[in-house]
Amino acid sequence: MARRGTIVPAFILILIGVFFLLINLGLLPRLTITEMWPGIVVLVGLTFWIGFIFGHDHDAGLAFVGTILVLIGAFFFLFTLHLALPGYGVVGWGDQGRLWPVYPLIVGVAFVVLWIAGRARDNGVLIPAGILLIVGLAGLNFTLGEVPGLTDIIRLWPVLLIVFGAAILLRSFSRPKTQ
Repeated sequence: MARRGTIVPAFILILIGVFFLLINLGLLPRLTITEMWPGIVVLVGLTFWIGFIFGHDHDAGLAFVGTILVLIGAFFFLFTLHLALPGYGVVGWGDQGRLWPVYPLIVGVAFVVLWIAGRARDNGVLIPAGILLIVGLAGLNFTLGEVPGLTDIIRLWPVLLIVFGAAILLRSFSRPKTQ
């Protein structure tokens, strides 16, 4: 049986090795550190996830932090690689003022992951999750103008309340009664 302390560094070395091998074989483009630094943020986030998955206590906080770091790193890749968003165009660092609602969305998603990773024990995390998801979606709709489909999603925000309420209700029925 492998020692737990060696699993995370081993995975990191394998991922880095595969990445550089793909570059050397010409399967990935050669990029500079100014374009690739968000990959460091993603790798750190993945190490938190690996710690959650392979840790003996499966600490849901590791999944929470890992999710935030992976999503923020991926979001930063939009800027460093000058990628185009459908209906928006090429994204640059100057677009942060219009894309700021992505940050509450990321944290909202991380709260949902925390709830799931914690085996749906702490229903209190669904409140900040719902608030942050609504703020993020409404903010994007406000800063980007009416985005087709996003307006409908925002109009249907009460569905989040219904889903969270149903999840709490189902959880209360499945919980064994204690005396």
